[in-house]
Amino acid sequence: MILVERGECTFVTKTRHIAKEGGQVAIIIDNKESENVKTVVMSDDGSGAGLEIPSLLIGYKDGQILKNFLLHSDPSQVSEVSLTA
Repeated sequence: MILVERGECTFVTKTRHIAKEGGQVAIIIDNKESENVKTVVMSDDGSGAGLEIPSLLIGYKDGQILKNFLLHSDPSQVSEVSLTA
């Protein structure tokens, strides 16, 4: 899992960069605190063919919670985190 902030390039480009770096899931944090991510469309910019990892957009506040956990937790706690469906 790789966690990144929204901005600078398209969702597809971010996801492709994450996949190139070995990420197996791209979690993109919205960069607008007041935006409702349920209304944001993470559309293909025309270059999404061949992407093999899932990506998702999470809200700004949820992203800050995850970032703070990753930055301020004991490394042993972070290593025990897992994503489940």
